[in-house]
Amino acid sequence: DMIRKIINRTLMEVDPLNGAKFVGAARFTGVPAVWKSMLEGMSRVSVITEAGFLNGSDVGDRRGLSATILSFYTASGAYDKQNSNDYSSKDNSLPMLHSPALSIIQESTPKSFIEAMIKNDGDVNGDLARMWLLRIEEEKSYMNWNRRKAYSPDLKKRISDLVKGSLDVMENNDISKKVHHIKCPKWLKKLNDDFVDQERKEKEEGNTYKQVMLSRAWVKSVKIAAIISVFNGKTDELCKEAHDWVMEHVIQRELDSIEKNIRREDSNDLDNVVQNVVGSHIV
Repeated sequence: DMIRKIINRTLMEVDPLNGAKFVGAARFTGVPAVWKSMLEGMSRVSVITEAGFLNGSDVGDRRGLSATILSFYTASGAYDKQNSNDYSSKDNSLPMLHSPALSIIQESTPKSFIEAMIKNDGDVNGDLARMWLLRIEEEKSYMNWNRRKAYSPDLKKRISDLVKGSLDVMENNDISKKVHHIKCPKWLKKLNDDFVDQERKEKEEGNTYKQVMLSRAWVKSVKIAAIISVFNGKTDELCKEAHDWVMEHVIQRELDSIEKNIRREDSNDLDNVVQNVVGSHIV
């Protein structure tokens, strides 16, 4: 639960007046709820604790909600739109959204989270591929009583600039004010081809989870590296140092551990046990 506290505290400490405007809901039960949240503010950070239990419950329109959040992912660009949802009842219809920037951080114990993901087909429908998946493998350490209680002036300024710039765009619905057009260098275009080749290889070898992760690996690497670049003041071209960091600490780490993490928590499924033992030999 410290994840939620740290993010909320950061927003409130850096900008007490405007920070709360970016705090998203702790849970969504259906499409209208998440839509209403984005109508009130096109940029939100939602932290969902015990996400495995919540995602695994059958309360609300779980399928519709998953489909909507997945579509938000590809509608968050500067000039993108999330199309309206029209129903026979005008009161139930949902208007078009302009560039909804919804960030969802899910905290959970591994087993319940993976069970819920598999139950909802998140391992194959693109949900897993869009996540930045972090898993703490180390033994729990003692409490760090000397942890930092305040942020440096430089860090405060960077976050504050992002908050004010984003708020200006949101309140005026004018994306021309603060959009950073980051150029895509040639080496990054070549990497896209490399990921496609890797995805084909994993598909041929029957490594389903790696194939799924690779299907979005290039877009994920660009998105995260671009955010890091802008945060560090590099707004003209994507910073190669940032992208190298993402490749090592996000993309490669996920690819190295994804099969093990999911298979380990889903090891009671007989199909998975058999596939682990004989799958590679059959291929």
